[in-house]
Amino acid sequence: GKHEDFSSKNSVTFSLTKFNTNSNASDLIIGWNIQINGFSLKKGNNEFKYSKNCDILFDTSHNYMLLPYEYLDDIKTNLSDIDCSPEEVDDTYSQLKCLASNDTLPDLRLKIHGTTLIIPSNYTFSLSRTHHYSNIYFSKSNYYVLGAPFFFNFHTLFDRDNEQIHFYPNDSKLL
Repeated sequence: GKHEDFSSKNSVTFSLTKFNTNSNASDLIIGWNIQINGFSLKKGNNEFKYSKNCDILFDTSHNYMLLPYEYLDDIKTNLSDIDCSPEEVDDTYSQLKCLASNDTLPDLRLKIHGTTLIIPSNYTFSLSRTHHYSNIYFSKSNYYVLGAPFFFNFHTLFDRDNEQIHFYPNDSKLL
C-alpha cells in the first residue's frame, strides 16, 4: 500500500536513513534506520526517562529490541520496586528478569523527533513460568534494533520512494 491508502488522524511519518554495512555497495540497502531521542519506561505515575540519542535499525525479523547496554544500570535501579534485575544472555547481551505481575510491568515509550510511540508491556515482556523476561536486550555493540515487539503495536509502511516510514495505530483502516 501507499501512505494515501490509509486513514488515520494519528499516523506518524519519519524520514529514514539507509543503513549499509558494505562500503563497496553504496546502492545496496541493508536496512533502514532512524535516530531515537530517548525512551522511557512508564507505569501509572512512575516514569523513568532516558534522553540519550541512538541510531536504531528497523528489522522485522528480530523477535526483540536491542538498546544500548549503558541504559541497563539506570533501568535496573529504577525498576527495583518491581523486583527486576539484569540477566546476562551471553557475553554481548543482557535482558531484564522480573518477578513482577503483568499489571505492574512498565510500558516502553520511544521518543522520535518529538513524538512518543508507546509499546505496551505485553509486547516488551514475556512470561516464562515464574518470571517475566524483557523482549528488550541491552547490547554491548553499537548495533541497535527495533524488532517485532515494536511492530506488533503499529501498522508500518516503508516508503522506499520517499525514504520515509509511516506508523499507523492498530485501529487504522485502509481506504
